Amino acid sequence: TQAPPLLICRATHSITLSQLQIASLLANAFFCTFPRRNAKGSDTEYSNYPDINFNRLFSHKEKRALEKMKCVLNYFRRVTTEEPTGCVTFTRQYVKYQELPKWETATQHLPKFHIDTNGLIEEASGLLQADFANKFLGGGVLGLGCVQEEIRFVLSPELIISRLFTQALDKTEALIITGAEQFNSGNGYASTFCWADSYVDCTPVDTWGRRMCQVTAIDALHFTKQPQVQYRPSFVIRELNKAYAGFRVLDRSNGVAVGVATGNWGCGAFRGDPRLKSLIQLAVCGYTGRDIAYFTFGDEKLRNDLATMYIFLKENNVTVGELVQVLLHHGSREWSDGSDFFQYIYHNLRAYESETDDETEESADQDVDKKREERTVDSSHTTTKTPKNIADYFKKTVKTSLPSASPSLSSSLCHASTSQQSAYNVNAIEKSRKESLSEDKILQVLTECDRLVGGQLVKSHETSNSKSAAKTRKLMDQDRDAGSTENSRNCKRDVNGREREKNEEKKNTVSTNSGEPSRLLSFLDDIDKSLAS
Repeated sequence: TQAPPLLICRATHSITLSQLQIASLLANAFFCTFPRRNAKGSDTEYSNYPDINFNRLFSHKEKRALEKMKCVLNYFRRVTTEEPTGCVTFTRQYVKYQELPKWETATQHLPKFHIDTNGLIEEASGLLQADFANKFLGGGVLGLGCVQEEIRFVLSPELIISRLFTQALDKTEALIITGAEQFNSGNGYASTFCWADSYVDCTPVDTWGRRMCQVTAIDALHFTKQPQVQYRPSFVIRELNKAYAGFRVLDRSNGVAVGVATGNWGCGAFRGDPRLKSLIQLAVCGYTGRDIAYFTFGDEKLRNDLATMYIFLKENNVTVGELVQVLLHHGSREWSDGSDFFQYIYHNLRAYESETDDETEESADQDVDKKREERTVDSSHTTTKTPKNIADYFKKTVKTSLPSASPSLSSSLCHASTSQQSAYNVNAIEKSRKESLSEDKILQVLTECDRLVGGQLVKSHETSNSKSAAKTRKLMDQDRDAGSTENSRNCKRDVNGREREKNEEKKNTVSTNSGEPSRLLSFLDDIDKSLAS
């Protein structure tokens, strides 16, 4: 006799309804009896809730709307023919800010990863099934919308009742629905969707009479106008937190966390990059201890790309934190548009692993008393290692800016030959050179330059003096042989003139020979000053 409670934002709470209660509430929605739920103004009572009355669906005559009506009518036929006896639980899960993971320092290993071009998420029995939701649950299910979420809701119409009491999802919230029964099967997608047949759900039930089927609704960000901004660190973190809210194990849950059945989350009308979203979900599943089954919906190239990337990550024993670090660093570049996304990960993680392996060997050589850490492979083909910060690697090494992998990867990365990327590479190299030069090395170079310059000056001076003395003796001999005072004066004047010419030549020679070392000294002096400051 009372109104159902509301699942308001910023609170974790649940509502459990019997299937018969849900059927009664949906019948009222079908006949549009819920008051004050059609008002659209921002200051209305339910402005932050989805609509629930079916009047919008009735107003459309398109084929997809009619096919959705077939699903709804089949549901009512079934529940009025044989009353259902089970229950469905709707849980709004809110993750507080202080409970969010520190993604960049997470040490968990990546989970098992199954990728398939065939199959549908709702067919993955026994797994947590992802609903690529709108923040207003159900999206356009009562209108013309007919993509992943809307199709999922009409196949299991009991999901539609969540629109009655679920406030719009916030950025660290998800709605997890346990026990919904599937009543319909369908074919096609979007404008080609059609009702196929009545579906008999044989999923086992728990002690509460709920189907052992769990759907998690997580809403992705909308990148329709500017898809290139989705790689920015703030947006990547937001999507990590949203997926975590949906994949985190519910409080007071027993047993082992089941795997997640998911796919190209937010990659349709929202224009998300499936490669980025797949790695985000992979990282979150690794953190929460869930395996992942990923459906590419017929995209074979995406399947092959993801499989190759996953093998690479596992072979290099990349942790959740390291994967997140490289995702954030990729997006922190001002010109990042995702065109080099996977190539960037391959190049930098390969170079990073090589660099950190070298460091481990050097430290072991310096301290013979310390045993080199052995990598131990467990049953999941994962390795235990000390967590590292990839950000430090990006700052100190030049290898991330220079092609060091295979020619194909190098050529892929070298499409960063725009003026901005070239400038970035030059700046990165200069910064790395400055940071890698020690003070001892600079003093050694300066000493060597002093020696070279000093030796050049002495050599030039001795050569000039020897030549001048020889020519003076020759002129004096000529003067004695002539025996003429006038000739002697002329010879002396000639000697003085030639001496001046040789002095000028000597100055020019010293200046020319010492120019290059002087420039080197000036350059090293600038480096010394910058390090000192």
